[in-house]
Amino acid sequence: MNEFGSLIEPPPVPFRFGAPGWYVLGALIMLILLAAARLIIRHYRRNAYRRQALGWLEQQETRLQQGGSPLAFVYNVNMLLKRVAMGRYGRPGIAPLRNDQWVALLNKTAPRSLFTGEDASLLQQALYTQQEIPLNEAAAFAAKSKNWIQYHRYNYAL
Repeated sequence: MNEFGSLIEPPPVPFRFGAPGWYVLGALIMLILLAAARLIIRHYRRNAYRRQALGWLEQQETRLQQGGSPLAFVYNVNMLLKRVAMGRYGRPGIAPLRNDQWVALLNKTAPRSLFTGEDASLLQQALYTQQEIPLNEAAAFAAKSKNWIQYHRYNYAL
């Protein structure tokens, strides 16, 4: 049975990065990392308007809490929403929208419906009748507006 003797094993092959496959893999990983960094930077730059709008809205909320007019607050927030929508989707399709059409567009461009018919009447009240608005309704409208600014679709076909 042991006619041939014991097996002679070669010495173990040392691990090295000298093979060309490692250079190809390293280059591929670098390309993937560069592409990911480019996409992250592009996304960050494309959403600068969102950060700017949310910062402005925070300032307006601070003014409201310090005794500002809820009527003026709702008006200014609506104008902010209009500016953001016009910047994103173009002026011709956004500027003429009023009341229910405007609220419908906001809901259509959001991931889920945020605004209701009460919000449309709140906007009408702020824009046209100049009746006083309760502070809690103004705050609720601001919360919905923040949500819309953060999550509305980037592209939208009117």
